[in-house]
Amino acid sequence: MGSRIRENVTQLFECFCEVVKPQLGTDAWIIQKFPEIYKNEEILKSVPKFAYPCEFDNSVIQHFSFVLTNVDSKWTFGFCRHDPDSSTALVLLSFLPWHESFYKLLNCISDLIHNSESDLLWTFLNKVYTSKVPDPNGTLKVPLSNNSNSVFICQAPAQFQLPKIPENRNLTEYYSAVDCDNMIRVFASMLFERRIVFTSKKLYRLSACVQAANAIIYPMNWQHIFIPVLPAHLVDYLLAPMPYLIGVPNSLLDKVRRADVGDVVILDADNNTVESPFDDLAALPQDVVKQVRGDLKNCSGLLGDGVSRAFLRCLVRLIGGYRDALQLLQGQKITFDREAFVESRPAHLQPFLRGMLELQIFQQFIEERLAMLNAGLGFSDEFELEACIYGDKNSSKLKAQYKEWTYAMKKEGSAFLKSVKTRVKERSKDVGKAYKGIKTKLKGSSGNDEKASGSSRRAELNARRTSDITGTTTGYTALGPSSPEHADFEFSPINLDLMGDLQDVLFNKCSLSDSSMIRPSEGGATGSDDDVFLLGNQNQTKVKSTSCEDLIRLDSDSDFDPLAPTSLTNPLYYFSTDTHRDMDLLREYGLDFPAPTPPPKPPGQWAKFD
Repeated sequence: MGSRIRENVTQLFECFCEVVKPQLGTDAWIIQKFPEIYKNEEILKSVPKFAYPCEFDNSVIQHFSFVLTNVDSKWTFGFCRHDPDSSTALVLLSFLPWHESFYKLLNCISDLIHNSESDLLWTFLNKVYTSKVPDPNGTLKVPLSNNSNSVFICQAPAQFQLPKIPENRNLTEYYSAVDCDNMIRVFASMLFERRIVFTSKKLYRLSACVQAANAIIYPMNWQHIFIPVLPAHLVDYLLAPMPYLIGVPNSLLDKVRRADVGDVVILDADNNTVESPFDDLAALPQDVVKQVRGDLKNCSGLLGDGVSRAFLRCLVRLIGGYRDALQLLQGQKITFDREAFVESRPAHLQPFLRGMLELQIFQQFIEERLAMLNAGLGFSDEFELEACIYGDKNSSKLKAQYKEWTYAMKKEGSAFLKSVKTRVKERSKDVGKAYKGIKTKLKGSSGNDEKASGSSRRAELNARRTSDITGTTTGYTALGPSSPEHADFEFSPINLDLMGDLQDVLFNKCSLSDSSMIRPSEGGATGSDDDVFLLGNQNQTKVKSTSCEDLIRLDSDSDFDPLAPTSLTNPLYYFSTDTHRDMDLLREYGLDFPAPTPPPKPPGQWAKFD
């Protein structure tokens, strides 16, 4: 398994053949070939059958291609030219998939064959055969004859160049015959390695569509049976249980029983229809499908490499993260971690990618990349460049989303703090009035107690004087519930609920008061001492108190940033329930009641205000 294209090719073509079309009772045969030293008999036996695969309409000049798979799984490309005015077909065999260059070379050969000087053809073929293969994006120029101004020009494709419209004849024909939706359906079926058949009456359209379909899954290559034009003697290949991509002429497909073929995807290039027992398009991640459809709808951008780049971007989104799964250990070769590859991708892609790990087209892709890396060779093909662009776009998109989110949070936080400050100012007025009322009650209660105490003392003095006069002395005992001499004595209760009033002010009415400290409760306070501000009616008083990292200071003018590194984990506002401060307040007014025992609170519980 691996790339089907040979590397380090030294000759532009391997062999030229002129094939006579089949006659009644006879098969097609090779009438002449160049060079004579070419002795691959197996390929030479196959050339006539592929040059004339079946009966077809030969009313116009047409070019098509076929592929022969060698023992080493490498492809040999055959390029054919059929002329209605000629009884022969011209065929070139090469290891290079340069369709446009070889179609032009076949046209030059046809001109020389019809020339009266027969030696010109062999001279020209020898010059081309012995010429060095041009470097990527280089040019080879060979004159047709010494006295002719006509020159054969071979333009080598640029390295890693994507197929372009209209320069690439195969892609141009495929895009003209099949609409974008059907192209996407076939693309999806290829990613699931289905048994796929293309059919057409025209051989040039048939071979062009099959070759283009394979080209747009770059950087992968079809690893199974690949026959752009199926000859009649190989029709049984359609019954093969393994995946294949085969172009079948209409006249030949009509002779095959569909029931015998089984589950197969069929694209009719003449009628632009796709028949499939599978719903492969729905099995693809839908965001990827949406993206490739959107790219293909932009008609103005489809000239050049727009079509092939749309499918390349689709593959980048699917397998472009393979680099995150490459592992390098010192002294060892770079390896690919299959599980890490799946886990590094978004969750909605993972089910599809787990299945893709088993595909031969993906395994071939990984093997090629690892071979280049372990050989010390870098690669910067269109796939890698597009993957980098996609990564940068995602990074920029995330940064933009984060920036918008930060701005929104700051804005909302600032508005919330302003709202709280406004409520503090409004309620502080009511709290002040409530305190004045309590203060008045406390002062009035203290005066009544002093008067009652004075009357009691005067009565006691009078009783002592009476006792001295009569000479009797009454023993004094402490008052208690069981005292017999005082059993009928009753104290009149003070009709004043001070603690209730204070608690009402401190905890119910005083949601945000001048004097109440805004801080976490004792059960949730953690950390070291920090400055805590009391919001007073007159001035702010700064005190020391046990602080918490979750404390928000409402007197701060700075905007709250929830995304800052020191952001709060619990941004809520709370009141203290410190009973010691309550008792101090009572003592300030001359009262000393036992402090009520508050119900215990579990650690970390906060008193939240609305």
